[in-house]
Amino acid sequence: WGCTPTQLGCDTMVSAKATVPKHLRDAPFDFGKKGPDGLFKQSVYLSHMKHYLAINWTSAMHAISTLGLVVAWHFVTYKVAGNEASPHLAIQIALGALWGLLSMRCFMVLHDCGHGSFFRGSDFANTACGYLFSVFANTPTDFGPTHTLHHDNVGDMDNDVYDWAETIFHTVEQFKAMPAWKRAVWRVLRFPPVFFIAAPFGLWWVKFRIPFYTGKRRHGTYRPWNKMVNTAMVLTHYYLAITYGGWAFTRIMFFGGWFGGCLGMMLFHMQHVHNPGYQTHGNWNRLRAAIHGSSYLHVPAWLKFFTMGIEYHHIHHMFTKVPGYRLRECHEQAPEGLWQGITRMGYSDMLESLSCECFDEKKGRYTRFP
Repeated sequence: WGCTPTQLGCDTMVSAKATVPKHLRDAPFDFGKKGPDGLFKQSVYLSHMKHYLAINWTSAMHAISTLGLVVAWHFVTYKVAGNEASPHLAIQIALGALWGLLSMRCFMVLHDCGHGSFFRGSDFANTACGYLFSVFANTPTDFGPTHTLHHDNVGDMDNDVYDWAETIFHTVEQFKAMPAWKRAVWRVLRFPPVFFIAAPFGLWWVKFRIPFYTGKRRHGTYRPWNKMVNTAMVLTHYYLAITYGGWAFTRIMFFGGWFGGCLGMMLFHMQHVHNPGYQTHGNWNRLRAAIHGSSYLHVPAWLKFFTMGIEYHHIHHMFTKVPGYRLRECHEQAPEGLWQGITRMGYSDMLESLSCECFDEKKGRYTRFP
């Protein structure tokens, strides 16, 4: 099926005997012919990805271990900073950073539950698990249906159903058409250090807390009652933190959660804002949106535990039923050549992505404001 004896997916040197998946052992993988866009038929990719659905006991272990780490963090932070203790600032920063990473992992569990992919064949388990982890992710469970609209429209600049991009708001021509004062305001608001710090606060602590519809009321929009349920759960969490842990404990948890939101928003941005990308006026294609419009981020090994595989975004956007904890496996065990054409992003590419503020339609590239 095209791999060298010890290499799978072109990314990781591993033992072929131990890692060749069952569906690739007995017969050559049928790639078929590539289309004019240089991609295989979508069925070719799915014939590989369909073998990486959730394993329910593994999902349960991921949920239990994540919840255990959340409980352990609360216990350690209470011992160190509870009852108005004043630990060294470095310790507070370390505990806050760890909570941010854990809250990001909790968000990824919620994310997969929203797609119905964390537990296979059980809507109840996905719903119950989603509500549990929504508390620590500070995110309403309506994230699931709303996020589906992102998958169905990302890159489609002509659609009126959902935003074609969620961290890029203007094309170069739209920006130039603004009055000078408005351009000046947007230069400040969309300046990357400002945006990736302020926007997470605006999303998680303002938009998700407003008890009515915001923006266009579209199918999949966060329902007011769902936001209020999450707000009540989050406030209960913070009430218990203040009551039993004190203000120092709560401060660490709040700023840690904010840090996690900043990391999450930067990851989301880099997953879709890269050059070349995928933008179209009509004739939107899910396969091209996944392969050309969603990146593969080379994140540090230690961070993969907290991102739960979402850096393999090309797979996730093509087939959401692969849970995050199996995305790396799906990527690395693929027949060699299957992932040709994906956008692989190293650290310099990520920095370039974070600097992009608008889209230049004439050049077909994301760029800074002119």
